Amino acid sequence: MAAEAVIRKAVAADLAAINTITQAAYEIYVARMGKRPEPMDLDISGQVAAGDVYVLEEGGDIPGYIVTYPQDGAQLIENVAVAPEFQGQGYGDRLMQFAEGEAVRNSLDRLFLYTNVQMTENLEYYPRLGYKEYKRALLKGFERVFFEKRL
Repeated sequence: MAAEAVIRKAVAADLAAINTITQAAYEIYVARMGKRPEPMDLDISGQVAAGDVYVLEEGGDIPGYIVTYPQDGAQLIENVAVAPEFQGQGYGDRLMQFAEGEAVRNSLDRLFLYTNVQMTENLEYYPRLGYKEYKRALLKGFERVFFEKRL
């Protein structure tokens, strides 16, 4: 990842790129889960309009995005996705660091997120970033694993 990568609020013109990233990034989980992961079927245009979606842009490309905002006295990371061709290059880490910065900017000392129990890569990834699992629950028909990080 080059230093000129920037993270900015998404705008309506970014929706096609965001949707393409979402479909590509989550496709690998369909067979494993036996159904489409929830982000694949969500319309996030309202969240883009609300200013809760941020894209990482580099050289005209949008390798990834994050949906993050304050909720229940903490910074929620609702979704983070990186296009498969850009994975393993630090873009996910950069987006997660951005969310930590948003938590600080919002005077919050905790971040939280959830993932699907079948997304085993995430169950290994988030603890490497300092997140700790604090519960598991069935939510909207999906087996979720909840993580938090204290700042």
